[in-house]
Amino acid sequence: MLDIKLYKPGRFEYLMEKPFAKELWEYLCAEERLNLMLSATVQGKPALCLFLNDIESRFKEHLSSPDHPEEEICTFANNMIKQIMEMRGYELVACGLCYGMYFKSSGMYRRINE
Repeated sequence: MLDIKLYKPGRFEYLMEKPFAKELWEYLCAEERLNLMLSATVQGKPALCLFLNDIESRFKEHLSSPDHPEEEICTFANNMIKQIMEMRGYELVACGLCYGMYFKSSGMYRRINE
């Protein structure tokens, strides 16, 4: 499990104070999700496409909250995914479309030095 202290929130610093931020990080760093992100990458798909329904269901309350600008939590989650993938030796190469209720895109990655 990657420690949340490794995450650099940048403009999302204000969200790091919310309890769900740690929960989201732990969810994304779980071995199952890491494997799904890597499988999606091998298949040439956006990183979160293989668990899109699950993340939207699990974090629906935050994704649809009027407390945050539209798509802000999606962007926050994708920022976390980007840093997680970079820590695992991958680089962002494009954004791919996702067909979820909240997520409309996610990063596509490739192994560095391939």
